[in-house]
Order: sequence, then structure tokens, then C-alpha cells
Amino acid sequence: MRSLLLILWLSFLLLFSGSCRTRKNVHHTRHYRVLENRMTMELEIIPARSPRGIVMLIPSPFDFFDRKKDNALTEVLHRQGYAVIIAPTHSENNLINKENWSDGLMDAFHQSLNDSLLPSPYQKLFIIGFEEGGNILPRLCRFLKPDLFIAVNSGPKSPLFEVLTALQDTAVDLKPYVEAYDAIDEAEIVEKTEAFFSETYPSGKLGNRSGKYWLSFYEDPTYEALIRANQKGYYILSENYPLINKSSRELLESALPKEPSRKVELIAIPGTGNFEKNEEEMELLVKQVQMILSSPR
Repeated sequence: MRSLLLILWLSFLLLFSGSCRTRKNVHHTRHYRVLENRMTMELEIIPARSPRGIVMLIPSPFDFFDRKKDNALTEVLHRQGYAVIIAPTHSENNLINKENWSDGLMDAFHQSLNDSLLPSPYQKLFIIGFEEGGNILPRLCRFLKPDLFIAVNSGPKSPLFEVLTALQDTAVDLKPYVEAYDAIDEAEIVEKTEAFFSETYPSGKLGNRSGKYWLSFYEDPTYEALIRANQKGYYILSENYPLINKSSRELLESALPKEPSRKVELIAIPGTGNFEKNEEEMELLVKQVQMILSSPR
């Protein structure tokens, strides 16, 4: 009898402990043929049971997070009742450049709304872009018309512009650029960037991205699109993020629309933008995103 009671008690404990564990979000991978069937766009979708809306995350090609796994941001968004779409980057699809990244993503998004994983029609749409993912936000906002956008550590000029500016400024510490773009030293960055402009069809790479990729951003800077934008949003910049120079930060602040109907605010948070490895920085970012999404505008 005692052994039977013990077995029942242990079974109860196992069931109780299992129900108390935090359930992991279920990720679904979907592939969509986009741009008149010229490219495949892979979306990672985390559905919500009673969705308040959709949040589209556009990671940086830097390894900010693994799209297939949860992180602090996706967990919080899901707990708040949002269905989450995680876009691919150049790391997963080397055909991606600035134009087809935004246009392919728009095409894939519209197709995904026919999928039972997402609410259609949806109540709200928010788009969050990191670094280069933030550079494509003005175009995405123009056509998808989200309720709000958030650009994280993304500037008014292209990443290649920032590199070239840093190379010309003797006061700038180039070590973060060397590390970020997997270069041996400053000389390698100079050699590769010069090749991008001297070759008719740039074949080299800077970091894990091709010259064609970098030039697609350089030839279509965000600043002009930003000052014409008609969309409310936020720019979140880590105070010591090393890949956006001081003049670009000042330009960004001056370019942000101030009119109430399309106001874009700039928020500074402590840190260097190393969200992948620094839990404190990630926590600050998540809290800021929570505050933005919960505040009426």
C-alpha cells in the first residue's frame, strides 16, 4: 500500500513540475517563392494562441540570435500575445541585398497571411530591425504601413559609409571594425573596400557579406528615405555602439521627423550593442521594447 501511495505521489510531482515549467515556443519554418519566383524567402514563425498582433523581427547578419531558437526578446513578445515573424538575413541567403531583402520580405509576409499560423486580419503590426535590418525599414514601412517601427543600432547612412568614414578619421578606434568584419587588420579593410569601388563586378567580401551586398546599401542610403517617411517609430542606439560614428548620430537626430503624425523618437540605452553575449544589455533592450509596444501613440 505504501509503495502504491509513493508511486502516486511521485507521479503527481512529475506532472506538477512539468506543468510549471516554462513552455518553449513552437517555431515553424515556412518557405515562400518571392519576386516573381526568382528567390526563396524563409520565414521563422512563432504563432500565438490569442494574438494581439504581429511583430516582425529583422535580425542583423551579425550573429545576434539563432532564428530557430528562443531568446529573451522572442519570449517576451510571445508572452505578451504577439505572433512573431523572424526574417532571414544574408547569413541564411547569400542572394539577399538591400532591395530584394525588403521586397522579398514584403512578398513573403503577404503570402504568410494565408497561413493558419498568423492572424488574418491582424490587429497590429510592429517591425523591429537590427543594424542593416533597420536600414530597410523605411521601404518596408512605406508599403506594409505598420503601426510602429523600431530600428536598433541602425544609422542614417549605410554600414559601408560608416567604415569609410572611420578609415578617414584618425581619432576613431578601428579595432571594433576589424573585429566586426573578420579582418586581419585595418589594411585588409582598406584593401577590400577599395576593391568594391574599383571592380565592375565586386567579387570580394567584407565579413561574411559580398561587395554587391554592401554596395546595395551604400548606393541607397537610408537618410533620404527617412526624412520623407510618414511613419511613427523609434531609433534605439546603444550609447557605446562602435559602428555608427558621432556625425551620423547627430545627422540621425536631426533627420528624425518631429511632426506628431509621423514622429520618430531617438532613445539611448547603455552598452555597446552586444545583445548576444551581454545579458544585461539584452534585458535593457527588451524592457525598452516592452515599454514602446505598451505605450499608446
